[in-house]
Amino acid sequence: MQRALSHPNRLTMRIEPPPGSDMPPFIVPLSPGDAGVIETLAAMSAVARDAAESPAFSRYHEHAGIDPLGYSYFLFTLLKARVDFQRDPARVEWVQHPAAMLAEIERKGVIWGDCDDRALLGVTIALASGYQPYWVVIGQDAGAPFQHVYFGIRGGLVIDPQETNRADDEAPHVRRLEIDLQSRN
Repeated sequence: MQRALSHPNRLTMRIEPPPGSDMPPFIVPLSPGDAGVIETLAAMSAVARDAAESPAFSRYHEHAGIDPLGYSYFLFTLLKARVDFQRDPARVEWVQHPAAMLAEIERKGVIWGDCDDRALLGVTIALASGYQPYWVVIGQDAGAPFQHVYFGIRGGLVIDPQETNRADDEAPHVRRLEIDLQSRN
């Protein structure tokens, strides 16, 4: 979720459609700075809520009885093992559809993605299992826009498998914001 912009109007968000869909990718220009991050999270929230209803995620319902703390550890382990880091193309906030990521994991065992892909997949699985996830965005510099996204589960832990090695750990930061999925701004 990099936001260091020299030409802010050129940053776009691209959300891929679900597998098997004949819909084109959703491509939209993003506002500069934190506003663009909030716009991205609003779109990711809509995708997560929709995808969580998909039959592809029904297999995670079996984990619904786990307490939120245990479920946090389960998701951290799953995402750490199955999503390897790869940066987005320059000037594009490319977001993979969670159903496509899940299908690729089932086919190949592992996928490539960045922090927003991991967070979106984790949030979708948590929603599908009946938990209450939320987004966390951080910035490492006081005057810079937010630069990294991960998520947490209400009653559980924050989950950042990209920057940490434990489910209860967070990367160093000077700015931090939690955003519920129902938030629109």
